Amino acid sequence: MKTSFASRTRTPAAKGLLCSDGGNSVRGPRDRLREELALEAQVRFLFKFRYHARYDAAGAEHEICHVYAGALTGRAAVNPNEVAATTLMAASALDRDLADRPEVYTPWLRLAWTRVREIWPTAHEIIGSLSTGSSAAPAGTGDV
Repeated sequence: MKTSFASRTRTPAAKGLLCSDGGNSVRGPRDRLREELALEAQVRFLFKFRYHARYDAAGAEHEICHVYAGALTGRAAVNPNEVAATTLMAASALDRDLADRPEVYTPWLRLAWTRVREIWPTAHEIIGSLSTGSSAAPAGTGDV
């Protein structure tokens, strides 16, 4: 989880996942992890979804979000020009925090995490699908 600088997002609540312009390519997320957090990961595309939100004076966002999962290696070294803060938490802790304080998270994180948990109820299932080389997502989850 990373917190972006308020000046870099239209979203009033700026705590979310890494953002990437990589589309379905794993290169984009890997490059962003390296650039923003000095982390390496083998990532797998999980699914994509369409996201739209309006913000009062800040405008609106309408995007297609691509969601990836992977096992990180190394220790985060935050690039202070890109990231304001980071948080590492267990999937169950994120479940609880999203339920208790949804307003501190970006809308796209709430949407993506809900779908991740519907498809893979436990973090172990996500990691298992990555390590076995099986298809990460059930059929149809790549649709927007």
